[in-house]
Amino acid sequence: MPLLLEPDAREQLFLELINRARLDPAAEAARYGIGLNDPTPGKPDDTPASHSGEDLTPDAKQPLVYDAFLALAAERHSDDMLDRDYFAHNAPDPAPYGSSPGDRMDSAGYVFEGAWSWGENIAWIGTSGSLDADAATLSHHEGLFLSAGHRVNLLAAQFRETGIAQELGQFYAQSTDGQYYNFNASMLTQVFALSGTDLFLTGVAYDDTDGNDFYSLGEGAAGIGVSTSGAATDTLGAGGYALALSGASDAVTVTFDQGGASLSATVWMDGQNVKLDLVNGTRLLSSADMVLGTGATEAALLGVADLSLTGNDLDNLLIAGRGDNVIDGAGGDDIVVFSGNLADYDISVLSDVVTVTDLRTDTTNQGTNTLSNVSTLRFADGDHTPPGLGDPELEPGDGPIALTGHLGTLADDDVAGAQVAFTPAGSDWPTHGMMSGPDGLFALGLEVGDAGHLDASRPHNAATDPAITAADALDVLRMAVGLAPSFGPAESQNFVAADVTGDGRVTAADALDVLRYAVGLDTENAPHWAFFDAATDWGGLGLDAGNAAVETGIQIAALGADLDVSLTAILIGDMAAV
Repeated sequence: MPLLLEPDAREQLFLELINRARLDPAAEAARYGIGLNDPTPGKPDDTPASHSGEDLTPDAKQPLVYDAFLALAAERHSDDMLDRDYFAHNAPDPAPYGSSPGDRMDSAGYVFEGAWSWGENIAWIGTSGSLDADAATLSHHEGLFLSAGHRVNLLAAQFRETGIAQELGQFYAQSTDGQYYNFNASMLTQVFALSGTDLFLTGVAYDDTDGNDFYSLGEGAAGIGVSTSGAATDTLGAGGYALALSGASDAVTVTFDQGGASLSATVWMDGQNVKLDLVNGTRLLSSADMVLGTGATEAALLGVADLSLTGNDLDNLLIAGRGDNVIDGAGGDDIVVFSGNLADYDISVLSDVVTVTDLRTDTTNQGTNTLSNVSTLRFADGDHTPPGLGDPELEPGDGPIALTGHLGTLADDDVAGAQVAFTPAGSDWPTHGMMSGPDGLFALGLEVGDAGHLDASRPHNAATDPAITAADALDVLRMAVGLAPSFGPAESQNFVAADVTGDGRVTAADALDVLRYAVGLDTENAPHWAFFDAATDWGGLGLDAGNAAVETGIQIAALGADLDVSLTAILIGDMAAV
């Protein structure tokens, strides 16, 4: 595909908005406050069915790929409408590039072959004052989606390719008062097409600097290499890319090369275009089934389709989409991320397979997800490890020596659902373990002479544990700069609770991690339960912001008889409870 034109940032944003709508039509409708098959506002008889003869469906439609020839046809029409002051799909005579949209596509060099079709949407916005072209891009998309006939075009399942042109200029048109004026205008043309049998891999690379989990103006990452076994390209100035894959219908391995650092994944075309985005240089977003390859650690599923996502042997962050997904961590210490709070889901565990069913009834619903080989579920209000989701190879043991104990807080509350683990001396890996029961009790069966380290762990459970709030973050910050927290002078256990990063100090970084967690943002150092020898003399430790390190767990000497121990739990990040 010769590169005649490439999209600027506004046109790339418009393409991202279109593909967002195609991958999840019902959610796009909800975003603008309508139902998917609602009529055009103010026109009760103008429904999608009145244009196509049938209702629109909420299933995902294949993403559209930018085509330079189609973009040329769109640009010529936008410019022509501005130059000759008309607004119509058919250009009046003389029409040097053809009257109909199909004629203009053909004139621009786009070849129709095999089973083919085309469509076109046009829109304009004008003002007598200064035009905000960036805002116009968003308004064009919203207006076209709200319009039933245009909605049918942009969600038509058969289309594979598109061309977009947003042109700016003077436009002489009739105003709402019936008079004609010269407007400072944004004229947008989008054409759609299907031709031939090629499928396309497309997407955008961007740095999500505004943190809105979507492409924004100025975020495009140019010059990143994108390659498969049979094709290669670089991301364009606005971050987009496209690869035509002749005859591809099965697995395609894709590699992103960022100046020597690369990451790869395999996606399944399954007879349609696939969108594969690269965000912040580390996260892959796929509209198709995907398996992570070399160097990839983060991935997300796009849209409402029922998809599978498989990690690799690294520690992966895997983000569920809106369909009924199958997610396999494959190896490493893997986290699966969901958009809602823990209470929004029903969770069950059977033979180390976790089923997470979203109970929400609106377009935020994430379906029923089947998970395997994952360690943590991350919700908007905190991390959760379901009881029964532990290392399947870690058992209590049946040896003759009983190592029993109790997990409790400083307030003598039992701590249930914590993973207790015994690691033999000289080893880095535990050999025995179990979840603490409802009464905080555990019992391991070890051998005579066993020695090592006994510890426990449990993530913060937002549904049952004390809430982590911005007030906790403020207290941590006060302690970091030498001020007393809100509850009075800080004691040793308070400094331990404030050290969320685990570096043995209390700093502003700890406060920031607590604050990010409190407001629902991702953080590498989430609040969690830590467990210490119950015999610890907290008053005698004399800890402060510069020295907040205390060894967790208990050292176990060589066992010759049954032993009963107690561990004290502190919720790291919760300043009000210690």
